[in-house]
Amino acid sequence: LSEFVSYNRARIPMQMTASRMGWFDNSFLLGHTWIAGDGDSVMRELVAGPADGATKLAKAYTGVGTLAGWASGFDKLLLYPFAVVGIMAAVASPLLGRVGCQSFAFEWASPTGTGKTTCMRMAESVFGKPIDCEASWDNTKVSFERKASFLCNLPMFLDDTKTSDASGDKLAQALEWAIYRAVSGEGRGRGKPGGMDITAQWNLILFSTGEEPIYGLGQAGGARARLISIQAPPFHAVTDGEVSRIVAPIADAMYANHGTLGPAVVQLMSQVPADVLRQAWQKARDKWLTYLSGQHSAADRVSSHIALIEVAGKLMKKVLVDNGSDGVIFDPEGICTLLADAMIDLDKQTGITDPVLRSFA
Repeated sequence: LSEFVSYNRARIPMQMTASRMGWFDNSFLLGHTWIAGDGDSVMRELVAGPADGATKLAKAYTGVGTLAGWASGFDKLLLYPFAVVGIMAAVASPLLGRVGCQSFAFEWASPTGTGKTTCMRMAESVFGKPIDCEASWDNTKVSFERKASFLCNLPMFLDDTKTSDASGDKLAQALEWAIYRAVSGEGRGRGKPGGMDITAQWNLILFSTGEEPIYGLGQAGGARARLISIQAPPFHAVTDGEVSRIVAPIADAMYANHGTLGPAVVQLMSQVPADVLRQAWQKARDKWLTYLSGQHSAADRVSSHIALIEVAGKLMKKVLVDNGSDGVIFDPEGICTLLADAMIDLDKQTGITDPVLRSFA
């Protein structure tokens, strides 16, 4: 038996495996695609059971078409900055851990027919197949944590808060729980016979859509500090027909060439030293903190989120320009300025949510 094992040891292939996607040192696992970073040579293979929902989800993270084809739609989208900023935020999710920024949530909240779900699906096209990358808000807490853990560094997309089985105050509590849990980056501690189970961990951006905003929904002011909220109709139009006319040619190009931008940007992230990315983020954070100070009640947190989105946008612009896209009119800093102004206005409209501060108001 010993001779049999020795004979075959050199002949049986060895493979590093993974039970999640995201960063592994300087390399990234996107679905079943290994994006090797500088200095990393050992590939990891994603392994999940045939009946595991993770297997189906992993298949959504694949690419078709060309980056030039995707960019042909994106170039037309630049007329609508509140749609573009969601794509920048999707690109920003893998950047969180590279710079040390805390996770946060991003939502589109506006009436039916204004294009919020389309915005989210265009953001999904960055890394994978739209619709297949998303889930509804009708999730258990355990399911939420396991999906976040599997995605790890990739954005998590949840469509339509109305699909939650909660309502009223319970809905507000459920949505706030999801925001806090996503931002915490860690699942609930659980025991198992003879010891403690491994606690799930992640570092990602949670995306949501809904007719009613999560921002300011409950009484917990902390949720506001952890959430970027777009409440203006992203395509300016207010009817289904107008939105469809605007969006259809843009979305068609991006959907038909999905999963082409994300791998290219992640490859660039792996090539730029983490300390260089961190310094760029810190410089942008200081700039946005100065801009928001005295105008937003959570300027310190919101400034870090907007800074991350800006840095991600600049990395994205480099990839697009290097691949022949017309990046001249793509202005990540200008889009982030519009975002910062919108967040200031929302903060003023929502008023004081912190119960201690509210008692003195």
